[in-house]
Amino acid sequence: MSKLTRSTEPNPEFLRHAIALASENARSGSGGPFAAVIVGEGRIVSEGVNSVTSTLDPTAHGEVNAIRAACKALGTFTLEGCELYTSCQPCPMCLAACYWSRLDAIYYGASDADAARAAKAIAHSALVKTAWAGSDPNWGRLVAALGYSGAAIDPQRIDIWFGALRICRDGGRAAEFDELAAHDYLKQPEFSIRIDLHQGEGSCVFWTTDLTTAYVHINADYSS
Repeated sequence: MSKLTRSTEPNPEFLRHAIALASENARSGSGGPFAAVIVGEGRIVSEGVNSVTSTLDPTAHGEVNAIRAACKALGTFTLEGCELYTSCQPCPMCLAACYWSRLDAIYYGASDADAARAAKAIAHSALVKTAWAGSDPNWGRLVAALGYSGAAIDPQRIDIWFGALRICRDGGRAAEFDELAAHDYLKQPEFSIRIDLHQGEGSCVFWTTDLTTAYVHINADYSS
């Protein structure tokens, strides 16, 4: 049997590769936005994407497919010395499969909880809310809130949209950023902000309000 030695530190490039596979799998319609790679001796041994709908197999999750492919490639039923990188937090079935295959480690992309931390930090930021009240498309305040949110982020991989308007690309001002159009968009009674951290398949939808001077006066004029 082939036994591979474990890496000393996780490699984020393998996780990014798993996330890229998951995104492509969803775009192609082959399955859900989930994928995994198994790594041994610093190289990818196998890849697996979610193929539940295309194979009509409810167990064909990305992690399970990657484990099956790795065992076949290595000619063994045990994956000691290998690590799994997956685009999202594994489900109970996949965790069990990882346990029985004796993988050394599991690394996964941002979970829904991580996405919620990022969204909550932005939604509760007074600086962000006052910018919105003034229809100011100040995306730097969004990035600042992400920085202290506690969520896993890579500042150079953040993308931001105000509705359909691209504001930020790869952590910097998008070339197509139209400040006047963004300003007009924020004048609406309701609007949406979309942020992609490119850290995994976790997601969150969070509702909030702006923060106007009238709101401050209302809450300052009485005691409870």
